[in-house]
Amino acid sequence: MSVDEALLRQDETIAYPFALANLPGTELTYIEPAPMWEALLADLKQRTPVPVMAARFHQGLAKVISTMVQRLAHQCQEVGFPVNTVALSGGCLQNKTLLEEVTCRLEGSGFECLSQGKVPSNDGGLALGQAAIAASRQL
Repeated sequence: MSVDEALLRQDETIAYPFALANLPGTELTYIEPAPMWEALLADLKQRTPVPVMAARFHQGLAKVISTMVQRLAHQCQEVGFPVNTVALSGGCLQNKTLLEEVTCRLEGSGFECLSQGKVPSNDGGLALGQAAIAASRQL
């Protein structure tokens, strides 16, 4: 799938909308994709070019991921645990466009972003990082 790179970088208003919602009965926040699906299906009906739809999707997802990180960091700050470094990992961040967009947004908000250099960013690399953190806490 190709992404309209120029559109991705120049017009933030084109982003597909995602929502942040709380799981009913909890304070657990999640990314709600329903608004994105509605907009994407409308674009399909209008025969919007695929590279434009790809740009809209990547921009929308990067925007909501960045918003979620900022919200979680703010919650941590409120309980006396400041967070200014984030690790970007996992299968979806193997996507170069998404990784670059999320990194750019978070660094623009003052976060330091870490990503894989020697270990794959897929689930195996994520699990290795979790194991390393768990091992360091046992010392």
